[in-house]
Amino acid sequence: MSHEFESGFVVRDAAWHGLAKVLREAPTTGDAIREAQVDWEVATVPVEALIPKSKGVTRVIAEGWKAVIRTSDNSVFSIVSDKYQTFQNVEAFSFFDPLLANKSCTLESAGSLRGGKFVWVLAKIAAGDAEISSGDQITSYLLLSNAHDGSRAITVAFTPIRVVCWNTMSIAHNMADKDADRQGGKAARVLHVGDIKANLAQVQREIDVARRSIGVIVEQSKILRAKQIGPNEYYRFLEGVYAPEREAMRQELDKVRAYYNDKTHSTEALNEAFARMQELEEKIAKPFRRDTTLNKLVRLFEAGPGAEMAGKTLLGAVSAVTHYEEHLRTGSTNEQRLHSSWFGGTTASTRDRAYAVAAAMAV
Repeated sequence: MSHEFESGFVVRDAAWHGLAKVLREAPTTGDAIREAQVDWEVATVPVEALIPKSKGVTRVIAEGWKAVIRTSDNSVFSIVSDKYQTFQNVEAFSFFDPLLANKSCTLESAGSLRGGKFVWVLAKIAAGDAEISSGDQITSYLLLSNAHDGSRAITVAFTPIRVVCWNTMSIAHNMADKDADRQGGKAARVLHVGDIKANLAQVQREIDVARRSIGVIVEQSKILRAKQIGPNEYYRFLEGVYAPEREAMRQELDKVRAYYNDKTHSTEALNEAFARMQELEEKIAKPFRRDTTLNKLVRLFEAGPGAEMAGKTLLGAVSAVTHYEEHLRTGSTNEQRLHSSWFGGTTASTRDRAYAVAAAMAV
């Protein structure tokens, strides 16, 4: 198995990423941390600089810096500033204790990636299911993720999943009104400084706001599903997602054409405009992705998971891109795509851009 995935579990059904141990029932936080095999701790230790001398080396403490290590095997995760505060795995799991106690959620999955540097806990929100249309269900989750290498903040994010294709969904903030946008579940982030527990307690009190985000997702999905698109519109959608610079090129091309059609300009100026027109047309005519990738995206739009329910609509277009990025993207393993989707990588940014492009086309 790839070095990206270290350990983890999922409840009842194997997850889309095909990783982790499958449990029959949702565990308690105590059982979960053991089943995920993340019942270890991190610590910080001084950093020394080894300065070569004519005879041996001199050890000098690097003031203002420390190393984050895993105490079970002394793995060094990162070098961080002395302001950095560790956040133990047991604290991440304990975050969900009051939510489990009042039956607001159940633990669904947890684990670690990249040798333990990244740890996540995924909880299913009770009464958080909704339907876009008959049988097309969205299930709501809360994802707590933490990076022990100091590369990102502790994050608690509302994470809706479209069940029929197991795609993560996003909120198109350019479609939401102000109230909905506030409910729209931008992830809460807590830095590894100061009073981490107090800051996370504040996030806990705002969980109900995140739960209401499902209504925003469903409403936007219905709007996207109502907009039928043909092959040319789908191509323009893909172009907007994968080559957003093309729109600026087209706008420039329109201006240059208008300039060229005005024959009052000098011959020299018209020749320059014509050359620029040809340059822009050639750039726009070039495929923005390899044919094999575009063919996969077309097949997903026409007959991929969830395509029958979404139809040839903007929702189907978004679903095709999301499914490709999360499940099929060439050159990436399941582990890498999982990390990229949940820890803010290319998959997450492409998915968000797909929703934004679709929202603009729906107007």
